[in-house]
Amino acid sequence: MLRAELYKYFRMHLISITFFASIIWVLCMLYFVISSKIADVTNIGLGLYVFSRYLFCAIAVPAYIILITRVAGEMEQRNNNWGLLLSMPIKKGTIYFAKIITLLGMIFVFYAGYTTGILFIGGIASNFQLPVMEILLELLLSFICTFSILSFFYVFSLEKTSIIIYLGVGVVILLSGFLAIQSEIVWIYCPWCYPTAVTIVNSLGLTIKCIGINFALTLAVNLIGFIRFCRRQWTA
Repeated sequence: MLRAELYKYFRMHLISITFFASIIWVLCMLYFVISSKIADVTNIGLGLYVFSRYLFCAIAVPAYIILITRVAGEMEQRNNNWGLLLSMPIKKGTIYFAKIITLLGMIFVFYAGYTTGILFIGGIASNFQLPVMEILLELLLSFICTFSILSFFYVFSLEKTSIIIYLGVGVVILLSGFLAIQSEIVWIYCPWCYPTAVTIVNSLGLTIKCIGINFALTLAVNLIGFIRFCRRQWTA
C-alpha cells in the first residue's frame, strides 16, 4: 500500500517538484540577501541560512503542508476513488497510515531539498564555513514538530469540505502562526509555531516541551481522525 501511495506522487512528479522547489526557494533567498546586503560579504552563507530558515519554517512549510494534504485528499475524492479503494481487501488502518506516512515523506523531501540548497549554495557562498551539524539538528527538530500540523490538515483533508473553506482555515492558521511567533510568550500556545520556534529558542527545556506537546497532539488528532475514518461511509 505504501509503495502504491509513493507511486501516485512519483507519477505526478510531486516528489521532484517538491525537492527542487525548496532549492529554488534558497536561490531566491540568496538573491534577496545579496541585493539587500543583509549579511556581511564574508558570511553570506550563514546569513542566508538564518534569514531563509525563519521564512521557510514559518511560511513555506505550513503552506506546503496545507497544499500537499489537500492534493492527497483530492486524489481519492475525485471519481469516488475512496469507494473503490476501501472495497479492496486492505485494512482501513493500513490505508489511513500509509497515506499519512507518505505525506510525512513528502514533508521530509521538502526539508531535504531546503537542506541541500543551504549546504551547497550557502556553503559555496561562504567557502563551506557553515555549522553543518547545528543546521542539520535544527532542521531535524523543525521537521519533527510538523507532525501535529500535518496530522490536523490530513484529517481535515479527508472531510468533504470545499476548497475555499479549506484554504481559508489554512490561511488563518498560517497568518496567526506567523504573528504569534513574533511574541516571546504567545507562540508557546500555538503548536503550529513550533517548527519555527525550535530553530530559534535557546532553551533545552522549551525545545523538549515543544516536541512533547507536538507528539501528544499528533497522537490525539490521529486517534480522532482514524476513528472517524473507520466509521465513515465513504461510498455515500
